[in-house]
Amino acid sequence: MRLVWGEKFRTGIREMDLQHQGFIEIVNDLEDFCQGNAAQADLDQILAQLSAYAEFHFETKEALMGNHLAETTPHYLAHSNAHARFSEHIQAFRKLPKAERLAAIASLPATSQIGRASCRERV
Repeated sequence: MRLVWGEKFRTGIREMDLQHQGFIEIVNDLEDFCQGNAAQADLDQILAQLSAYAEFHFETKEALMGNHLAETTPHYLAHSNAHARFSEHIQAFRKLPKAERLAAIASLPATSQIGRASCRERV
């Protein structure tokens, strides 16, 4: 099931909301892949786009947070650590052989039940 931008995702910070909408588009591209609506070769492109977009978004978000929070506050540190873990996970994911990537996509919590099942079938 594709994600649809809605109020539950809205932060009220225009720049962040626009970037979160961009993330939803990439997650939906991944969902399309899982549903068989994108070619196998597209997986590399989707993952590269996710990695680059995440780096851009995290830098922007941390800069905005740094303007309002000290970089040593627990909230800032927790967010920064979560961003680092996500980026490390995506980089490790991209290094997996294609068959293993498909299996890993099938286990991602961000994909829907249908998407996970569809990706399992493509393995």
